[in-house]
Amino acid sequence: MRNTTLIGSLGSPVAPLANWAMGNRANRIAMEKTAGIHRDKLMPRFHRETFPKWLARRGAPAVEAPQPLKDGVTEPTPLEVVLFSTCLVDFHEPDTGRAAVQVLEHNGVQVVRPAEQICCGMPFLDGGDVEACAHNARRNLAVLAPWVEQGWRIVIPSPSCSLMIREEWPQLEPGDASRRVADASHDLMEYLYRIAREGRLKRDFQRRLGTVKYHVPCHIRVQNIGIRGRDLLKLISDEVDAVQECSGHDGTWSMQVAHFEDSLRWGQKAATGMRPAVGEACSAACSDCGLAALHLRQGAGVEPVHPVVALAWAYGFDVGTAAERLRVRD
Repeated sequence: MRNTTLIGSLGSPVAPLANWAMGNRANRIAMEKTAGIHRDKLMPRFHRETFPKWLARRGAPAVEAPQPLKDGVTEPTPLEVVLFSTCLVDFHEPDTGRAAVQVLEHNGVQVVRPAEQICCGMPFLDGGDVEACAHNARRNLAVLAPWVEQGWRIVIPSPSCSLMIREEWPQLEPGDASRRVADASHDLMEYLYRIAREGRLKRDFQRRLGTVKYHVPCHIRVQNIGIRGRDLLKLISDEVDAVQECSGHDGTWSMQVAHFEDSLRWGQKAATGMRPAVGEACSAACSDCGLAALHLRQGAGVEPVHPVVALAWAYGFDVGTAAERLRVRD
């Protein structure tokens, strides 16, 4: 369960069958008895067209020239980024990856995704396998460090993975390479907020949302980077209601038979906050963390999308099936 790259590589080519198996009661009972995964735990869905496959099929479009900076800005954020897309986005949330590329390129940012990147190692660390986690960190550092040396920034659309890169990799692999990579890394919404603060984020939105429920993941708060998903959602929404409670997911912990019921109890406050009040009409639910969003779907009956998906939709881009979870302001 902790080798997410292997699981994604095996499940995506047979996505319809894999998704059917995840919903088949007999199979889930067997999984519970053999792997310890609770039979009722919602699991991430597989997609036949993964995010890397979509990116390869799409090709690299021309990048627009950057907009001029506001007066007084002396050290602009580089507009060349390496997308560390994460295994969750690659195999289970490709809409988030597509939206990230669309929004970044629309704002004049050149995006590359090195094919050699692998899982950040968080699932291994979550299970106490420090050496396996360090192995993944070393492999990724070898891929990312040369880009950082050339002045590129790294953006990550998952807060658990951005926390790993910025906080855990330098501890697992002390040295100049890990520190430079950590210093050049940004959570995706933090990076977009930086260029917005510099006056370089386009405001040519085509659609607008009403009230949005936004869940603030724990791994966003612990990085002390501000609640940038909320701040950017305010550009396209009438109101953003931020819910700063733990979803209760906690890596693979909530999947286990021993902890599933406890995870729902721990996430009850977040679930209550994310549910619209009686008579309240919400246009969307959002969370930066795909696994937290999955657990909120289980506990609250809402289906959050990543804030970058809402931004891409507001710009007028096709965000695939994620559009079904967004509703234009009345």
